[in-house]
Amino acid sequence: MRILVLLLTVLTALQMQAQSCQGIAEALFIPKYNQVATQNSDNYKLNKAIVVFSGQCLKADQIKRVAMLFNQDDKKLEFCKIACQQLADYPNRYVIYDAFNSFSTVFQLHDYLTAIHGGNTAPPAPPAPPVVPTMTFPNYSYPSTTNYNGRKGCQQVTSDDVFNTFAYQVSQKTGVDQMTHIQNNAKFYCLSMAQLMKLVSLVSNPDNKLIIMKELFMGCFDLENYPSATAVFGSATRQTDWLEYCQKELAATALCQTTADDYNNIKNSIKQKTFSNDMLEQSRFFGKNKCLNPDQVVGIMGLFISDNDKVEVAKIFYDKCSDKGNYYKCIDALTFSMQKDELRNWLKNK
Repeated sequence: MRILVLLLTVLTALQMQAQSCQGIAEALFIPKYNQVATQNSDNYKLNKAIVVFSGQCLKADQIKRVAMLFNQDDKKLEFCKIACQQLADYPNRYVIYDAFNSFSTVFQLHDYLTAIHGGNTAPPAPPAPPVVPTMTFPNYSYPSTTNYNGRKGCQQVTSDDVFNTFAYQVSQKTGVDQMTHIQNNAKFYCLSMAQLMKLVSLVSNPDNKLIIMKELFMGCFDLENYPSATAVFGSATRQTDWLEYCQKELAATALCQTTADDYNNIKNSIKQKTFSNDMLEQSRFFGKNKCLNPDQVVGIMGLFISDNDKVEVAKIFYDKCSDKGNYYKCIDALTFSMQKDELRNWLKNK
């Protein structure tokens, strides 16, 4: 009897919790989603998802999108069971079912949802999220991405609505807090050069403007539109600094890349070594003349067990990396915060 009472109490609490949650904004969801997507395996993805979405209230479509990052249905189910405890739009729960490969797993989730939400009684619709005011920015001559065919640092530009929300969050902070918020979160968005210009216009310190522009440049969508960004700098010295930096970065990564076949040969060569020290030595050999992108570096890191060795691999391949703007993926590939901080601080000093 006590067990039955306890179970009913827990289920009632979950149901009340589900009724009160409103769902997180898309601008907050995307960075967390990207952190999960960059993990190498289902186990890593599940661990990361549990951490970044802990205590968060998600919508059915958001849960589905995260679940589709997993290959195995059992991992999808484990994540969905946790996430659905705070499901914002319970009537839309059927959307989540599309993420699964087998009907049997769908039925397991359906039974679970029926249990925690008390049969077919749906919680009331959540209140509308707070309205984010439309941001206004300086009247610069912003470059357009329409019909852009130049080099790209990312593949799909962040929507105006999502960017507006992120920019509003930045505008509510000042000084070090503002700088830290941009550095920690902007890398998870695919910003156009125009959006990057708008973002740094919110920063008052001219030196910090230049620092942020440089840090985010290689992850920007329309890389070759960089000359337009001189408008954000008040002095000719910083404008020249910006132009020279962009030209140097683009030139350094223009021709240096590793084909898929060559990359697989590199991985196999490292994998054939028995001991980690020998694997690191082989990595150093390739690091002298091979240009890997961040995803390829993460793949090499995955050959090692120790986070310390993974950090060393990330350092080995950094100098000739073809896309330093997305090197944060190597930080996300690490398991422990100590090693994450070590690599993050090392990269800041490069």
